Amino acid sequence: MTKHTSKLFAAILVTVLALSTHSAALAKKSNLIFYSSLSTAAQATLVKAIEKKFPDIKVESITAGGVSLYQRFVAERTAGKGKIDLLHFSYTPGWYDLAKRGFVSKVTQFPEAKAFPSWGKDEKAQWVGLRAPTLQVIYNTDNVKPGEEPKSFAELTTPKWKDRLVLVDPFQSAGLWDFFYAANGFGEKYIKGLLYNGALVQSRMGASTERVATGERDVTMVFEYIAIRVSIKVQKLK
Repeated sequence: MTKHTSKLFAAILVTVLALSTHSAALAKKSNLIFYSSLSTAAQATLVKAIEKKFPDIKVESITAGGVSLYQRFVAERTAGKGKIDLLHFSYTPGWYDLAKRGFVSKVTQFPEAKAFPSWGKDEKAQWVGLRAPTLQVIYNTDNVKPGEEPKSFAELTTPKWKDRLVLVDPFQSAGLWDFFYAANGFGEKYIKGLLYNGALVQSRMGASTERVATGERDVTMVFEYIAIRVSIKVQKLK
């Protein structure tokens, strides 16, 4: 089953990611360095939009896992160097730490940010929501037959799914893990249950999607903008 011909099914939850900057004079620079945890394709689309709005600016972009980006940003600023102008990742605790260190400020004072609803930004941590994607469970329909698909997130810790699950590395990409750690009914016990159930760990959501599309593993959890690149059907899980 190839990723071009496979049908993957999905279940939805919501998570919010953030965009912030360390400079209040972005439009005054001729070149910007943009680091984010977006997929390469999504990053390219956003960069084109930025360059269209600011034709005198050229954006250099790099993608990586959110936790890795946070660690790199801190290391560079602590050493008194670093060239990152725009930073985007979903590692929630990281934003509060960056604000506490004074590495990000006045982000919510941008005119565009002021127009955001209160739930889409945080004055204390100085982040502004760039996207609010849904978290989906997708599975390989060659390996998971009709009627066998997961009916709940809790089910993924049971013997039925042992050694069949692939997940992103929480030390690389924290979006999925932040949600489960903070959500009622999940938390640390649930996360450990997924790992103890033989989950294969990958560095990025794109890689975990590929493992399912090729049939190496049967099920994973990814954001919908990654999943929609293959044929999917949506099914809500509890």
